[in-house]
Amino acid sequence: MFRSFLLLLTALTIVSLAGPNKDAEVYFDAVAATDATDSIGPCDEDSTLVTAVRIADAAALYSYEFYISFDTASLSFVSGKRDNSQYTNFLELNDGSCSFSARLSRNDSTRILVGNFLSGNDENQCVSDDGVLGLFTFRHKKDDTTTVSIDSVKLIDCDLKEDWVVPGTEAVIMPSDGIPVRHFSSRRTPGAKVSFRNGIITATFERKTKYTVAVYNTLGKKLYSRDGYALSCHYAPSGRQYAAQASQMRILRIGYAGNELVLPLVH
Repeated sequence: MFRSFLLLLTALTIVSLAGPNKDAEVYFDAVAATDATDSIGPCDEDSTLVTAVRIADAAALYSYEFYISFDTASLSFVSGKRDNSQYTNFLELNDGSCSFSARLSRNDSTRILVGNFLSGNDENQCVSDDGVLGLFTFRHKKDDTTTVSIDSVKLIDCDLKEDWVVPGTEAVIMPSDGIPVRHFSSRRTPGAKVSFRNGIITATFERKTKYTVAVYNTLGKKLYSRDGYALSCHYAPSGRQYAAQASQMRILRIGYAGNELVLPLVH
């Protein structure tokens, strides 16, 4: 039976020790990934998932290195590519050529070592702003929730100043009970029933309770929140909340009675 999987993207905030890339962010990007291969849709055991890693707010970048960690019981690594027909690798945006590699770590088969650097020494080819660092394909070994994460990120600028940066939370690949809300009509969860009708999401609780409704973008920035005490709560996604960022993915979190619903929203 087919299952729907979703790459749920949460904040990958960068904390830099020093240097020009102190404000950079490195994160999994659903937009780039789903434009190349639809990773939100029918998937089951033996199907493939493609996700991109993107950088934001880079400054005169010359090279980068990072690890992707994954659960080998749930996923197998198929390939890592620097770009595809739709996306140019970030280091090639100023007409430079680069040397990209993505391979399993020799010491740890649960980690992928990714590296890339400009081949020449022309500082005008160093790149700033935003772009795609690579696209990575995994194969599902089973229908189950699993995680992928980025760690040990190193960025070097054209002056060879080095920034070691620390990413935050991981990305979650969710099975069918985590599919985007536009694809379901109702769902039961501990202590609540969630429905989606006429563009409105409603959570009905077993008894009157305190609740919190909050919406985040894929970088973890809170876009909306509301607290209350009632038998049910409602949320209607607005187009204005989606217009603020390029990504159309939003994460709705409903907290109640010690539980939390995490519902991806697709506009």
